[in-house]
Amino acid sequence: MTETKTESKADSVSVNARGADEACDAGKLISSNGQQCQIQEATPSNYSYSRDASITANPLTAVLPDFSSMTTRTICDHLKSEPRRTNDYANRIQRSDYLMSLATDAFFPLARHIQIHNLIVLLLKLGYKNRSIDKETDHIPTLEEVKEQYKINEPFSKTQSCLSAAVIGCSGIGKSYAIEKILGLFPRAVRHKRKGEEDFIQAIYLKVDCPADGSVKVLFTRIISELANCVRQNYADSFLNSRRITLEILMARAQRLMDQHKVGLLIIDEIQNLVHYRHNHEILFNFLVSLSNTLKIPVLYVGTPKALQFFQDNLRIARRFASCGVYYWNRLMPGNNGAVGEWDEFIIDLWSHRILKNDPVSIPDDIRKTLYECSQGVIDILMKLFVLAEMRELELGRETLSVGAIKTVFNDNFQSIEPMIRALKDNDIQKINEYQDLIIPKPVFTEAMKKSRARISEIAGQTVGTPDLATDDEIIEDCLSIAAGCEYDLSNMNLIEMLHLKIREQKTGDIIPIWNKVINEISKRFKEIAASESKEKDEAKMTVALSSDLPIEDVPK
Repeated sequence: MTETKTESKADSVSVNARGADEACDAGKLISSNGQQCQIQEATPSNYSYSRDASITANPLTAVLPDFSSMTTRTICDHLKSEPRRTNDYANRIQRSDYLMSLATDAFFPLARHIQIHNLIVLLLKLGYKNRSIDKETDHIPTLEEVKEQYKINEPFSKTQSCLSAAVIGCSGIGKSYAIEKILGLFPRAVRHKRKGEEDFIQAIYLKVDCPADGSVKVLFTRIISELANCVRQNYADSFLNSRRITLEILMARAQRLMDQHKVGLLIIDEIQNLVHYRHNHEILFNFLVSLSNTLKIPVLYVGTPKALQFFQDNLRIARRFASCGVYYWNRLMPGNNGAVGEWDEFIIDLWSHRILKNDPVSIPDDIRKTLYECSQGVIDILMKLFVLAEMRELELGRETLSVGAIKTVFNDNFQSIEPMIRALKDNDIQKINEYQDLIIPKPVFTEAMKKSRARISEIAGQTVGTPDLATDDEIIEDCLSIAAGCEYDLSNMNLIEMLHLKIREQKTGDIIPIWNKVINEISKRFKEIAASESKEKDEAKMTVALSSDLPIEDVPK
């Protein structure tokens, strides 16, 4: 199908019938998480053709990317994200900015991410099976029917199972970020253009966070708000502002809207928060089972191991929870007996983004070991520890990461999680279960980064020509090499732009003095070449004149 150019990678992933990859003119929208989204356009003539005929035959699945023709490596390439690398002449400020981007923007795909990607594809296909654009559910159970049905411990259908799955792992392991990256491969909303009929907007998926207090009413409010943002309708404005709205009305409204827009998948993150709010949480799961059985909308739960406490206490709900599997995300572990583990893959990717000039190409064993001891394979801790340690060495003018720097940064900034790291190291299951948040508080990390960045800026302002800045001669030489490719023609605006960019990359502060030097050297080189060419032409004319007995001024140029 013809794709829009969005912030997601759905446009580069989708395989369409005609191979069209041009952007369509689609309207923009803002999701509840503040990200800019777009509604993609689809017509029967540009639905994607999958090798699976059942996918192509249904317009609801025909708009999904066809991953069947892609290798795992290709999908990983689409998922991977990293900041633009610095060049060899980057100064301290530029390198510190790169580290800050690395901490927030980098994503290195692992086998577990491909597993969840395949799960989401499966849930969407199963959810859309036997559903169509024109068919709406005849009867949606009311809250009272939900309660009555579950009083006698009977499911809504004896022949249909609940479509649900769960991703469970400690906080900081990257569950939410990974799922958002995977969802970015899919269109979020699609407008189906139908000849002679009203356009239909399909919502592929909805992702909401369970509120911190576990309020079921707030959760349904978020579902309706997210759907309203997704399809660009004002369902939420007047409806959700009333304090008289009951839970029953919210549930019925959410069901009806999700059925109307054929939501393909509902993702509920931070599901462990329900443990804090015992009231009505059983009603919520009964509703979600009803949602899956009646509307065929799969549900993907995401949370920490604490969520399992609720399901273990309620075996009736546990039977219907995660019928498509529970995926446990453990911390990254190194390989054994020569095998490569997820830790080994991740640390190699991370080390490739080092910014200290004297760091070796391959990560030293003592650095690898220390990073693991301090992070215990928790991705959030590892990323922040690595970034802050590199930042510290950069701040001190050292160009090699040391074990001492890693331990110092850990002791200075990670003391709040030190007992949790010790519990993980000792594999003390009882203590591990006591700790729920294995992450560095964002304000702590942000403050540490700001302090290092401010000191680096101060040093750069006080120290002119620090070792990590290119010398004037080196800058001039680089600029002359660029100018040679443009025949030293300063009337070429592309050349001027490239020279300006090169100088900005290698020089901080006032660039006017070095700019003038570069222009003078290029002008001098241009004049020398022009004079040389003129001399060669004169000599050629003299040679022709002498051999032909013609006056020099009569020799053809």
